Amino acid sequence: MKNKKLWLITGLGLMAAQVAHAIVIIPPGPPAAMSNCDISQQNTSSPPAILNNKAQLQSQLCILQNTAKMQEQSIQNIQQSLNNTQSQIQAIQQKIAAIRNTEPSSFKWVSASIGTIPDHAFVAAENSGNKLYICQANYKMNPGDLGAANTYIYPGMLTSQGCMITFAGRSFVETPFKILISKEGGYWGNSSEVNDASNASPSLPIVSFQETAANGQASTQAIIGGYEPDHYIYVCRVNINNTYYVGKVVSGNCNVALQGKEASWPDYQVLLTSQPTGDSSS
Repeated sequence: MKNKKLWLITGLGLMAAQVAHAIVIIPPGPPAAMSNCDISQQNTSSPPAILNNKAQLQSQLCILQNTAKMQEQSIQNIQQSLNNTQSQIQAIQQKIAAIRNTEPSSFKWVSASIGTIPDHAFVAAENSGNKLYICQANYKMNPGDLGAANTYIYPGMLTSQGCMITFAGRSFVETPFKILISKEGGYWGNSSEVNDASNASPSLPIVSFQETAANGQASTQAIIGGYEPDHYIYVCRVNINNTYYVGKVVSGNCNVALQGKEASWPDYQVLLTSQPTGDSSS
């Protein structure tokens, strides 16, 4: 009887030892969230409570690492989208710049003052090395003059005192004034290269008059320097004794200021945005 009890006690002790040994050598398995993480080998000699805490901390670390990777990828996607958008914006800006460079509005009248030449001021010619600039000014009618209520704007040439224009056989220096600017070279064409726009009704602000070729396509544009109540005024230039003068087209002549008077010159050129194409080009 005593032997049977001793055998039972010994057997229970061995079973308890095996259970305790199994608890020590078999750590809990890592959670599913840790599958994408690099987890170091567990120290199997640590107590079960420490192993469990370590496993939980590693699981939390793995989740944070995965979240950080997803956020990093999201940031990269957003950055790529921003880069694509920026490229599209730059492409559109280049197209707009290209259109602006070909538009007639590249010729503009800007306000200026005596002694100051604005950037990109258009050079009509050079006289003995001095640049000749094109200006524009209002003609100030005297009270009581016929048509005094109307507005008259004329092109002329810039002097050190202001803009020299002509009217009714005389020349005048007026202020304030504007100067023609452009990044384009323009083209001085013969008077025959400009269509008659005398029947066109001006509307403010006027910069240029667009001609139309026989096929309906825009061909070239003559720069309008001003207007009278019933028609536009073109910009013209003449060469008299190897000196250039800038003035206005009137009745088939170019009227310029010469020795304090208004001189009409039949042989002249008109300022165009570009050289005409087709049969009209010279």
